[in-house]
Amino acid sequence: MKHDSNFAEVYNQHIKNNSLVLSEVESKLIFSQYGIPVPRGIVVKTFEEVSDVTSQLSFPLVAKIAGELLHKTEIDGVITAIKNTEELIDAYNTLIINATRNASISVEGILLEEQASGTVEIIAGISNDAVSHLLLLKCCY
Repeated sequence: MKHDSNFAEVYNQHIKNNSLVLSEVESKLIFSQYGIPVPRGIVVKTFEEVSDVTSQLSFPLVAKIAGELLHKTEIDGVITAIKNTEELIDAYNTLIINATRNASISVEGILLEEQASGTVEIIAGISNDAVSHLLLLKCCY
């Protein structure tokens, strides 16, 4: 995952802002720094950056709205099985339109990732509880 921050910077920024939720990009940055495999991906912020991605990532790709958004599918914020540059450009444009229709979300850009196959997806949630301290909820499907 290409990102300009490291774990300490992400953590300190969230503590400073009293933020309780990490974005997908931030979470994957932390996972990768601890050796947990994540799909190769890049966040693009402009249309011009989209064409550069094709030399850095392999098709098929997945495109997602990147930001502090927990349920991307509810706002049509995910497009899978992107097979070529033309489909990638269409996906980028579609997601930008979908993101602008939802003014309540903070958008960092569009996350473009190599589509994983034959893997197990994991949803993990971590909370710091005053009684039992650190809890980890892990669900696999």
